[in-house]
Amino acid sequence: MPIVVRCSSCGYVLYSGKELKSIDDVARRWDYRCPCCLSKLEKVTDKFTIRPIHELKTASRA
Repeated sequence: MPIVVRCSSCGYVLYSGKELKSIDDVARRWDYRCPCCLSKLEKVTDKFTIRPIHELKTASRA
């Protein structure tokens, strides 16, 4: 199943792929800052929403 990790502030795709990566790995890759809006990327998992990829595609069309 494809995995997509987006910035909660601007929606920038921080990671997209089939391999499951930890939030810390994704945030560390970008030095804990979104490269688009420079928002701080936090490792607090209660701020993340996890949905199947088909729901994300449907939501983006609305």
